[in-house]
Amino acid sequence: MWVEPNFVDTGYSALFKSVAVTKVVSSDPTYDYIPFGWSPYYVKAKMIEVYKGDLPEGGSIEILVYIAPLGEQYSLKKINSDFILSFCLSKGGKYYTSRDFLIMEPSSGNIQKFREVRDSGTDYEGSGDCSGNYPSLNPDTHN
Repeated sequence: MWVEPNFVDTGYSALFKSVAVTKVVSSDPTYDYIPFGWSPYYVKAKMIEVYKGDLPEGGSIEILVYIAPLGEQYSLKKINSDFILSFCLSKGGKYYTSRDFLIMEPSSGNIQKFREVRDSGTDYEGSGDCSGNYPSLNPDTHN
């Protein structure tokens, strides 16, 4: 499971219920920074349970989510339902994913592990600064 690195290397983690998913138009500057041909989506979602970060449970937010072409349909299915996501906040005020594997199914095992890490911490040493594997996905770098 990727629970510890997802949790430690990002600013926020929560269980969400999808409200709306919209593919970002190809003319958006976001496309100038996407490595490996990923597809960006804006996901409006309601927070069911917060594991990390100052987020109001029951509130809704919009997150820029990047999906890799390999398995795109599978990832789209996940973000159109309930899902766990660890994510970041840009200095410009946009929530975004910094890596493509951060979308997780809300299985009972995943939920339990996120609760354990939230409540008890972890020995995993991560960056803690949302630099992740793909810092170019940060909306602050987009023109």
